[in-house]
Amino acid sequence: MYGKIAVFHQTLTDRLSGELGKKVFPHVSLFSGPRFSGRMSLVLETCRIIACQLRSEDTCTCRSCTQSHILDWTNIVIVASRDHALMFEALCNAYDEKRTAELKNLLIRNTKILLLQFHEALLGSSSQKHQSFDAASLANERLMDFTQSAENESGTTLKALRDAVKPIVSSSKKTGSISIGHVRLLQEWASKNTLDGSKKFIILEGVESSNDASRNSLLKFLEEPPEDTYIFLLSDHPSTIPQTILSRVRHYQVPAISSENKNRLISSVFHEEGKTYDSVETLILTKAGYDCQQLLLDAHSYIDKIVSPNIADADDISALVTNMDEIASFDYFLQMIVRRVIESVRANRMPVAKAIKANRAISEAKMAVKVFNQQRRLALESLFYRLREVLGQ
Repeated sequence: MYGKIAVFHQTLTDRLSGELGKKVFPHVSLFSGPRFSGRMSLVLETCRIIACQLRSEDTCTCRSCTQSHILDWTNIVIVASRDHALMFEALCNAYDEKRTAELKNLLIRNTKILLLQFHEALLGSSSQKHQSFDAASLANERLMDFTQSAENESGTTLKALRDAVKPIVSSSKKTGSISIGHVRLLQEWASKNTLDGSKKFIILEGVESSNDASRNSLLKFLEEPPEDTYIFLLSDHPSTIPQTILSRVRHYQVPAISSENKNRLISSVFHEEGKTYDSVETLILTKAGYDCQQLLLDAHSYIDKIVSPNIADADDISALVTNMDEIASFDYFLQMIVRRVIESVRANRMPVAKAIKANRAISEAKMAVKVFNQQRRLALESLFYRLREVLGQ
């Protein structure tokens, strides 16, 4: 069980394998951990094992396991609050550079995660939704063409796939947060029996970013899910999930990938020197065309202005954050600030109490963007003055 994933998370996969083998794995679970730690991969492999028609072995060739390799399932729905555009662009570029089977499969699976946001279970009756779902259907066809293409045809099919995915990326940004409508449609879908009696899987990422009404609706669903349905919650901020929800899930914590495993992953999948990148996220951002070094320098300049005794000019602050409208650059910029805070604590340049307050302020800035749709540049400008207040105390 868990094959290559076990290399990165041996302790956790041993626990999961034991629970699945004894058939005591819960119908409702929470997988939490930092971004790019492999939470989604762990959950998808868990779904494969549960759905397997034979012995759940890594090399199983039953119909269900064969379909799972490219996520060609109709019995799984994903609502994921992630930057699909970033992953798609990065993996397309990576595959364009090195036409390997590993990169092709990774691109297929990640594109499928995007397209599963448009599962028929989530369609409802909105005419606007129908347009997005029609576009996703076309993208699915282009993905199938790409999947079946030979290497000498993959350039053409990849371009067609890129053209088809482009219009639905913006739609996925709008539908990524879990809504009451999502929960109701999922309840209706889960209540219907499948013709072959197969299990159903629902993966919800970013519950902490949904509003109170959505969480209350979800709570009722989590209390008594149908017997053949498994619900997985994914989060990188589990502490912000209400206790009422946490009390109804079994919590699995996914640790960050170690430096050694990061190097192994980058080398084996992307065929590059792992030490070139400080994290998998830096690799993905770089492949997507972001200048991570400049983002790092901007983050350091931002912090330097915060702790400086001189009051920074508003125009200077605005200039620093002017290019932070993209999800990826905003998130990475904040992570670099957090890293700088941690480094300051380790070097005894900042008291732990101040660091805790600073991290809380950064988390609040993230939530203001995710939950209340505050503009990212405005969030960073507000955060600047909040951190100046916190770190100057």
